[in-house]
Amino acid sequence: MLYLNHQDLDLEKWLEYDYQTVWQFVGGGTYTTEWTSSNAAMINLFSPFLRRQISLEGDLETVMKDCRAVSVRIEYPFFSEIRKEDVTLRGQDKLAEKGFEVTLPRGQEIVDYNIVWIKKDGSRLNEKGKDNIGLIFIDELPQN
Repeated sequence: MLYLNHQDLDLEKWLEYDYQTVWQFVGGGTYTTEWTSSNAAMINLFSPFLRRQISLEGDLETVMKDCRAVSVRIEYPFFSEIRKEDVTLRGQDKLAEKGFEVTLPRGQEIVDYNIVWIKKDGSRLNEKGKDNIGLIFIDELPQN
């Protein structure tokens, strides 16, 4: 923040200032705004990015009767790159403890996902989709 008042004679001019915000996010992202002129008594700051939970839901016990593992990958924009995160589920896992926490630009709610079910016979089923509500269901296997 740059705020000068030394030898200012015009009180209205004295109230003018320039400010810039620097946001640093979990995962290494940094967002810097342009310099903004203002004369308000306070600065309202709203993060241009939001932290969001994406839960994995479904009946894991039933899925594991036919599968050895389920792999879920999400992809989402994170500043100048596309981030990819993976979670692998096995029979002994607790689904409530699995999921993702992501930082998305404000207004961006869609996350791409890919689910791979690895069957006990070694075959694989694959499904791609988009999530915009924070829930990915792992017990809806595609029909081959």
